Amino acid sequence: MKRLEVIFSYVIGAYLIFLGIVSLIKHENITMYHEKGVFSQETPTIKNGLDLFNAFFDEIEMILGQSIGGFPILFSIIVFILGLLFIYFGRLLKKTTDYDKPLMMTYFVFSFIFVMMTTLLMTVVYSYLAWLFFVFFMLLGLYFTYKHRLNPENDKVHYFLLLIMFMIAYVSTQHYVYHVLDQDVFTPFDVLSINIFFTVLTALSFMSLYVALYLKKSLMPWGYVDSNEEVLSRRLKRQKRGPIDSNKVYLFDPLHDVLTKLNPIRLFEDDPWFRWPSWLKVTYIELFLGMIMLIFVGIEFNNRNGLLISGDFKISQLNMIYEWLNLFVLLCGVLLYIIVTVLNILKDRYGAIQFVLIFLITLKLFTSLSIKLFQDVELAQLILPINLLLCIISIPMLLINLSKNY
Repeated sequence: MKRLEVIFSYVIGAYLIFLGIVSLIKHENITMYHEKGVFSQETPTIKNGLDLFNAFFDEIEMILGQSIGGFPILFSIIVFILGLLFIYFGRLLKKTTDYDKPLMMTYFVFSFIFVMMTTLLMTVVYSYLAWLFFVFFMLLGLYFTYKHRLNPENDKVHYFLLLIMFMIAYVSTQHYVYHVLDQDVFTPFDVLSINIFFTVLTALSFMSLYVALYLKKSLMPWGYVDSNEEVLSRRLKRQKRGPIDSNKVYLFDPLHDVLTKLNPIRLFEDDPWFRWPSWLKVTYIELFLGMIMLIFVGIEFNNRNGLLISGDFKISQLNMIYEWLNLFVLLCGVLLYIIVTVLNILKDRYGAIQFVLIFLITLKLFTSLSIKLFQDVELAQLILPINLLLCIISIPMLLINLSKNY
């Protein structure tokens, strides 16, 4: 954890080298998919895990075929060289701090390039709605870059506005892709593979942004002179630099006050006929509701998992794999929320993480519900009664977190 900037550089480089090699080996298939111009509607024949792995890379070939055109060899060479460069950058970060300033700019540029690359690839599936994610990525990058100039008391509002932008992008693209899925343009496995690929590219962008911001915070102020500056580690530089003196931007104060008043518990506290027990903390209610949510999601996941491991299920039934993976992600999110809630009770920390988690869980539940109600698809991640119940449970959990100060 002390050298994440080096680890992230190696991870980015290794992935780009791997992608370059795969693109070079599969360049004929990529060209073929480019000439066809559409996704294959044939469900791949899958008999074992290796076939599933190969089918995933077939999807990546289709995405690259429709995005990089008829130049897969040139693309693979460029990506491979970039991978080697990031490995070299990682070695520089590990050995010396002399090149931190040019490397900082380089990582900022490549973070933007990864976002652009992700957005352009996403347009293959999400059409023009993919640019909503581009706006979200840009806002997120600007927020972390200039966070030190914002009023920290309004962090909750900043997170809330960023998550609202993510909600708009996520709901719009999910409804679009399920609408297209209903028209037999894509298969469920197309959606699953494409989302995994986009998630990896987005992670690379955030890794590059993290390294750039880390180096930015480690740079000494202009005009600083120290005879031993060249031997200082980045950690010592950050300590020696001290806090940044800047004018704080106090925005969204009225919105902060509105969100603080949304706590449903205060409705009972202000009622003269009801006295709230002093021993009953709000975090206990969050934990109780989280446990109920975990039980229902666990039941649904157990049912789907039992079908997967039973002898009656064939791995070629890709709809079930798609549903299983979505339920697994939801189950992990709820479990992580409970863990963070417990840590918040014990140490009074991680409130912001708790808020982000419950917002994303609520978003996923309501998106799943809206897709069931307005899209004619058979991919049922949660049965309708349980989905509706979980949406109702998530509302007070979200309101409680909106009312907290972080």
